[in-house]
Amino acid sequence: MNKKMEILLDKCLYDKASEQERLQLKEYIDSSPEAYQQYLAHVDFQLDLKTYIEPGFMESLKKNNTPPTKFISFKKIVLSLAALLVVAGILLLPQNEQSSFILTAGHENLKIMRAGETVGELNELRPGDELLVGDTGPVKLRFSNDKSLVVMERNSRLAVLPGKGKSLSLEVGEISAEVTPQKNPFTITTDDAKITVLGTAFSFSYDKRSSRLRVTQGKVKMSTANGQSKTVTAGQSLDSLELQEWQKVNAAVVAGVWRTSYGEMTIKNKVDNIFIGYYGKGSKYSGRFEAEFKDNVLQGKWNSDRGNSGDMSFAFSKDAATFDGMWNSTPNGRPIVWLGKRVEHKQQSFGGYWQTTYGYTWIQKVKENLYKGTYNGGQSRGSLEGVLKDNILQGSWTHIGGRSGPFKFTLSDDEQSFDGVWGNAIEKMTQNWDGKRYNEQIPAKK
Repeated sequence: MNKKMEILLDKCLYDKASEQERLQLKEYIDSSPEAYQQYLAHVDFQLDLKTYIEPGFMESLKKNNTPPTKFISFKKIVLSLAALLVVAGILLLPQNEQSSFILTAGHENLKIMRAGETVGELNELRPGDELLVGDTGPVKLRFSNDKSLVVMERNSRLAVLPGKGKSLSLEVGEISAEVTPQKNPFTITTDDAKITVLGTAFSFSYDKRSSRLRVTQGKVKMSTANGQSKTVTAGQSLDSLELQEWQKVNAAVVAGVWRTSYGEMTIKNKVDNIFIGYYGKGSKYSGRFEAEFKDNVLQGKWNSDRGNSGDMSFAFSKDAATFDGMWNSTPNGRPIVWLGKRVEHKQQSFGGYWQTTYGYTWIQKVKENLYKGTYNGGQSRGSLEGVLKDNILQGSWTHIGGRSGPFKFTLSDDEQSFDGVWGNAIEKMTQNWDGKRYNEQIPAKK
């Protein structure tokens, strides 16, 4: 450490440094891992000094004979340490907390790609860099602004992402990590999942089929691209495919049409375990609610169309056919019963007649999730074929003249309409193709 830096450190220690001098010290510490380690050593020394002095000082207080000079000396050291640690807080956690790494082990087993080219000797990684470990792993990575550790196992590929906080993309393979408490969430994404960490220990893998999380300490939140999420605690594991199935079960319990004490209600899944509901349409009791589903209970806030609001809670039966609920208008108000029974209806999905943008359309299921259909809108006549997944029918149409292209129909929750788009073989799907269910017999053509 050069003399100028020692002077700056002493000034910060005794709280005599100007704002410009503090910034100069920060620039020096950020300049290299060696400077950063020198700074930490200085902080450790001052903490050791405080620990050494404090017991004697406390003992002298008990005897009520503390010399004023010793009291002043100790107070100065305590205040100086506080000032130094304030500087440390600025230096260890930059405002944008960029994803900056320094390599601490296994560098010879690591291949680094930057802008599509292999980089040779490199100690610090930047957003956009890709890391590849072959059969000779593992490789250890450590953040330069805290003590978090990431270990890349054999045959793994990782990318450093830009943005606020620490963010990585696991393209294939497995990593394990020990993450210290974070100012901003530490995220790791794969093609089908994302985990969010604030400080814990875990392992995370991805094999192009699914992502798997195992938590050994603390809590980690896993979410999927479709909005499903679940918090995994120490000793638990979760696969992204399990998460998707788990969310479908929750939605099956809650979502649907219900006949209730306050009129008909429609409940839809919004995101994660959050559901929204609309009740009493057209009546004096109409309104909406937003609530979280947990342990078979939907709990949240209702808001009437007249401006009133309050708390609500629905407990669902095991067969998901009824709920026993309560509501009130104030936090301490008297609870009032709110009961509900699911409205059963025949599951038609896309099968049946539709009146669409391109005439009458007949769609029927031919096997499993495969559907076929015909459309007849005068000059627009042809056939279609598609696969149904999560209320979306997607496939291709073929005109009687031979032209063809893709289509996508999204079914409404009540299965009485769909929003659709289509395109031709060389253009994206930008044209509307909407439909409403037609429950009467299609008249025969003369």
